[in-house]
Amino acid sequence: MCSIYGMMFFEPVHPDTLKAKMEKMAEVSQHRGPDQSEIVVLDQVAIGMNRLSIISPEENSTVQKDRYQKRYAVLNGEIVNYRKLQGMLANKPTQNCDSAVILPLYEEYGRDFITKLAGMFAISIYDEKSGTLQLWRDPLGIKPLYYYFSNECVIFASEIKMIYAVMDEKPMVEFSAVDHILRYRLHPSSTTAFKGICKVLPGETIVVKDRKLTKERYWSLQPNQNVYDDKYGIEQFRELFIQVIRENCYADVPGGFFTSGGLDSSLVTAVALREKMSSYQQPISIRFSPNSVIDEKYGAVLEAYLGKKFEWVTITDELARQTLWDLSHYLDEPLENPIHVGTYLMAKRAKEMGLKSVLTGDGSDEFFLGYERHAIWFNHPNPAAGYSALHWTMRPEDATQLYKPHSKALVKTMVNGDNQSIEPFRDMTHALLYERGERLPEYHNMRLDRMTMAHGIEAKVPFLDHRIVEFSLNIPTNKLIGIEGKEWLKNVASKWLPSDLIHRQKVLFPSLPNQWLSGKGGEWAASILLDSSAKVTDYLERSVMEQYMKQHMTGEVERGKLLWALLSLELWFQNISGWGKSNSYTPINLHYH
Repeated sequence: MCSIYGMMFFEPVHPDTLKAKMEKMAEVSQHRGPDQSEIVVLDQVAIGMNRLSIISPEENSTVQKDRYQKRYAVLNGEIVNYRKLQGMLANKPTQNCDSAVILPLYEEYGRDFITKLAGMFAISIYDEKSGTLQLWRDPLGIKPLYYYFSNECVIFASEIKMIYAVMDEKPMVEFSAVDHILRYRLHPSSTTAFKGICKVLPGETIVVKDRKLTKERYWSLQPNQNVYDDKYGIEQFRELFIQVIRENCYADVPGGFFTSGGLDSSLVTAVALREKMSSYQQPISIRFSPNSVIDEKYGAVLEAYLGKKFEWVTITDELARQTLWDLSHYLDEPLENPIHVGTYLMAKRAKEMGLKSVLTGDGSDEFFLGYERHAIWFNHPNPAAGYSALHWTMRPEDATQLYKPHSKALVKTMVNGDNQSIEPFRDMTHALLYERGERLPEYHNMRLDRMTMAHGIEAKVPFLDHRIVEFSLNIPTNKLIGIEGKEWLKNVASKWLPSDLIHRQKVLFPSLPNQWLSGKGGEWAASILLDSSAKVTDYLERSVMEQYMKQHMTGEVERGKLLWALLSLELWFQNISGWGKSNSYTPINLHYH
């Protein structure tokens, strides 16, 4: 895990200008890569990387250079099959780290090198000879990558705030994107919440050459097959799953697991702990106080079954509120979800325990149909309407009340990466393509990335390895979901997990913000949202927020989920002004070529 960044100017620029901008980007993102930093400054081009050392930490493996010193590559993420790739290369890498395979692969396979990789990655290669800058993002969008392109330059980075920090003219907030995040918890498509700053889409390649930017997809998400083929059976999947887990368990630093009492993280933990030589040993889980949730019970069941002591992080109402303050500094967009709190605090505890990497069960529900809303397509009289209603954080009628007239005029239809309207959902195939291709990368993956990287922790997601995903897509949806939901994966798990955990009763997770924002929590929320200097009032009606606060505080209407989203938005607005301002630290081990 790292941060990568760089820029290409189309007209001559003084090296000191490049150096200053690159140092600022390194500074803003040091939390992502606290171990090593390197910046290469060339003629009108600079490329850099802050490294979090997971594999071969003793090596100075930041910006990779080819044997002719004409190509430069940087990687954020981890190529989990790099040892296999090392063996197939004619031009052997001089280093043992995973990023060292990129340029030899590129030399042998050209742009098709990207199809050889497994894992999670955002990659940039600059070819000095051809004057070409290229960007790639992994197929499932696990790792982020953003860019700004104009007539003068192109700038790329792992986080939006890194680009924002070095832009001479700061971009405006796009309220249409904020609207999507308030309603659906994400903003899909290639645009972001800032005008002119774009994202590289999952499975996309960006090429900048001769002042032109072109895009192409090297991997595209497909719908599930309608007919079942026996070669995609339970045992075949178990073999692949073990292989992927084994590859993800390889590291030269201590690692652990984010483990709840759910099926997915429990399965990853149980299979990974079978790898006796692995450095991944410590499960970390969360519990809530004063009111517990059902996952805690089954987390304790797994702890006893595995005979492995868990590290438990207790989250009180007060701690949850304080954590929202803390984690808002790391959000590029006002993404809202109470899960942010747990992920952030588990990553914090992992760092305190000396861990540098964790495995999680994220991504399984999307491809093995584990959400309650998936069953709607099989048993609801009006599935499209029922499905849409379960996606809203803010209902349409709330937006009508909350938004000021000029804000309403800024609202746009939500579109996907191909600029096609997402709603209405026509059928399950359409809905799953949205969930997997838009919601997963820009909501769940970005939550996991930002909250773990805030503490310099690498989070790996075996279920989103493209080989696992492609296997799952060969299984019809009715077979995946079965009778009780996620039935196919439950059958896979029966070899490694106890029956009472696999077939646990499905209980709707409580709305924790209702609890966190009651009593003193409600007063705290009101002090932020109803303050005379609150920035959200530029877009939202203060009187309506006051009404919602009163309804929630009196128990008339539970508004916790929406109020938490509005708090996230206000704190995000407050933090933007500080992006790029000098901090108390400086990049370490900074080198120039």
